[in-house]
Amino acid sequence: MKKYIKEFSYSNLLLSLVSFVFILSALEVYVRLFNPVPFVTQYGNNVSDKYLPYKPKPFSVIAGTALTGEYSYHYQHNSFGFRDVEHTVYKEQDTYRILGLGDSFTYGIGVGFEETYLYLLETMLNDDVDISLNVEIIKAGIPRYYPETQRILLDKYGRNYEPDLIIIGFLPNDIVDTHFGLDAVVLDRSGYLKTKVANDFGRFGDFIYRNSHFVRIVL
Repeated sequence: MKKYIKEFSYSNLLLSLVSFVFILSALEVYVRLFNPVPFVTQYGNNVSDKYLPYKPKPFSVIAGTALTGEYSYHYQHNSFGFRDVEHTVYKEQDTYRILGLGDSFTYGIGVGFEETYLYLLETMLNDDVDISLNVEIIKAGIPRYYPETQRILLDKYGRNYEPDLIIIGFLPNDIVDTHFGLDAVVLDRSGYLKTKVANDFGRFGDFIYRNSHFVRIVL
């Protein structure tokens, strides 16, 4: 009798495991076919920072084609990690300096550097004959940043540039990011961004987060 119960328990356990794997596989296939969530390589090549949770690697270049095939991208970063030209901390007397903070929209995911709204604004202001000063915009948008990380960036680095005006790109998703806080997104060993939940699973979390569309929805 005990032997029968033991065999029955093992059979149930095996059946449960097979069913679990089958359900996960079915969900993965469904998500890949009808609601794919590709691993975004455009957000790679980040580094840690003394104050910030992460930032683009200084002097790095990220180039490629979007997984959807909609556009090609080429993101070049300066010595700090901003997608911008170099800026001296010292501000010339005839310069009106603007600091632009924001997330991927301000950074310009999917568009050329000359098509980012801060670059266009800078060009428009400098082309205005009624403005006698040289307008310089420090383009400090970083993907996945939100008000708290922008505040840290401003407090620890931005103020050093002595901006005359600060522009903040605020979007609805910033409310969600603010709710989850600084630990919601972390930097992995390869320089990519992932959720804290995936990071808590260690190397296994790295693997499933990179390879499973379904897991990227859940985590």
